[in-house]
Amino acid sequence: MVDIGYTIHTFISQLNSKIAAYCRILGLDDQSDELVGFKEICEPFSGAPNYSYVPETCSKDTIPVGDLPNILVRFTCFQQNSSGTCRSNGKYVPEATYKMVSAYSNSVQSLLDIYPDLQSLSGCSFVMDRLSDVVSHQCRPFRVSIRLLWASILTLSIFMVVLVLIWVAKAFQDRGRCFTMCSITPNAR
Repeated sequence: MVDIGYTIHTFISQLNSKIAAYCRILGLDDQSDELVGFKEICEPFSGAPNYSYVPETCSKDTIPVGDLPNILVRFTCFQQNSSGTCRSNGKYVPEATYKMVSAYSNSVQSLLDIYPDLQSLSGCSFVMDRLSDVVSHQCRPFRVSIRLLWASILTLSIFMVVLVLIWVAKAFQDRGRCFTMCSITPNAR
């Protein structure tokens, strides 16, 4: 769970640093917050070393990562518009970039949505007890069953080989060939 927390924490930290850099490039400051709609993306994980999931730490001026496409759509230049029209309306983000950001943010938000359930499953003593029971008690009878199955298949295979050899010998005898060593019917000489 720490690896998942670290990965999402790093991803959101990189997003927040890029958002701050783009706001500086565009000349947006804290007073322009209503133009953009947010200052940063909510970081629901604490820092190192344990990266605990604490969604309550998000402040009011942050947005969930899943809402990023809703904000970005206002700055997206879609293919049906010309680049001149887009720039005059303040739309600098290409549609392909918007789709990529939307896919990433939706997948991270989906992971954040199921993270509490994953956490409770990983710490669930009922699941751990059942798994321990299967490994320690139910595997031995399973091994015995597999060995008995293997022995019965081996016995069946041996009998089948013997029966095929007897069948081949009988077929040769019926054609008139004689097996002097193991003749079933006596030779008439």
